Amino acid sequence: LLRRKLRQAQERAHARRGLAVRDELTGAYTLDFWLHVQELRTRRLVWRQMPVTCVMFDMEGLPELRARRGSPVGDEALVRVGQEIMRNVRPRDLVARYRGQRFVIALDNCPAQLGKRVAERIAINIENLSLRGTNREHGSALSLQWSSASIPRDASTPIQLLRVTETALDLKKSLIPAVARTEKTPANQGA
Repeated sequence: LLRRKLRQAQERAHARRGLAVRDELTGAYTLDFWLHVQELRTRRLVWRQMPVTCVMFDMEGLPELRARRGSPVGDEALVRVGQEIMRNVRPRDLVARYRGQRFVIALDNCPAQLGKRVAERIAINIENLSLRGTNREHGSALSLQWSSASIPRDASTPIQLLRVTETALDLKKSLIPAVARTEKTPANQGA
């Protein structure tokens, strides 16, 4: 209750300065607010030597769904995924819409290995609860890709943490098509 009241006070203070707090489409926090809160938290958590893990999710196949079925269908899928992410984290964890089809989560007092397990659980839940139905209904191929990084292991500031996480996600996404091509070669089909 105290954390919720503190976060609401931070939201009001942020809004008074004319800064957006919530993404209009998904209801998740804006990146600006996420960074503001993480800057404040990071000082306190580093002093207490408590790790913060950042998880970034990317919705694969959303541009194709929007092109085939229109923006309202794509927006509905994006909103559903954002809501599922927010339902799958603790109340003290911050979920923000990073940009476009990406979301970012700050998991306080969460070591890197635990953060990876949380990310895997969230991805499985969303793919089973939300994306499977959307894919079946619209003939789409939506899926989630994710990466994670943590303070102090991978970065020392929230900005660095975002950059490291995004770089890892981009690298992971660039490797997936190459892996998919090798899995579909005739030599591997007979195995």
